Amino acid sequence: ASSMALLPRELGGGGGLAPSLLLILFLLSASSSLVDEGARGAAGSGAFDDNGSDCSSSDAKLRQRQSVICGSLVQSPTAWCGELYRNATTAERDWPNQAVYMHQLMVDLEAAEEPCLRTEVAKDVVEWLNTSQADPTLAPAFMQTWTVFQVQYYDMPRKPHVRIESPDTLGRKCWAFAYLAQMFDSAQFSTTLQSKGVNLNAFIDAYDAAVELTMPLCERVMDNCFVNATYDPSRKGTCPVKIQEFHVLGFERENLKRGFVVKYPFQH
Repeated sequence: ASSMALLPRELGGGGGLAPSLLLILFLLSASSSLVDEGARGAAGSGAFDDNGSDCSSSDAKLRQRQSVICGSLVQSPTAWCGELYRNATTAERDWPNQAVYMHQLMVDLEAAEEPCLRTEVAKDVVEWLNTSQADPTLAPAFMQTWTVFQVQYYDMPRKPHVRIESPDTLGRKCWAFAYLAQMFDSAQFSTTLQSKGVNLNAFIDAYDAAVELTMPLCERVMDNCFVNATYDPSRKGTCPVKIQEFHVLGFERENLKRGFVVKYPFQH
């Protein structure tokens, strides 16, 4: 069977997407794989909760997830990551991977047994999320990366000295925005953690505000046809090739790497 059959139907002929773009997308992504950095270095440390339960495996996983996020955000010591980045030297530093790394930590926190959320490591990770990683003014912590650093590429026009990104690169960034929006149910997450005695409200509130801020940017940049000029919705529909580059070579390229876990949410 043709390798193109591996692509989902919505990327096929009925969607009006150029076959050449589909082929390029497939070839670019066929050899890509997502490395789960958090699975590395998860040896037990002999940690116990207040009641003596062995939580070494949980602690090691949470600390490694934290280290990977640090390694993706910084490459030198900081007040909020210390030298944890040294434990994740192969962490990818692009925005889509940073989004995935944070989600992996959220999944592990939600899945952790209640006793293992009372260890010093778990408490430290929760405090880290509620403070530095929820602060949109602290560069380059996660929330600042999301709501300031990434957002600058959607300014119309871009501020002086800010790099002008191509449509496909903006599509990759918008994949990360959509991934964070679709893969996380903040209400359920909050309820689950509170039932285990954990309050992560500061981070959750910042997370929800970031989703509300960033998802509309993707529609607006397409409406403006990626022009580095003041937003003008009358440009909408005048750049179909660039829209395909955004969608196929950008958004769906990231989606293909991860099994098409994100639904394309935009109207273009």
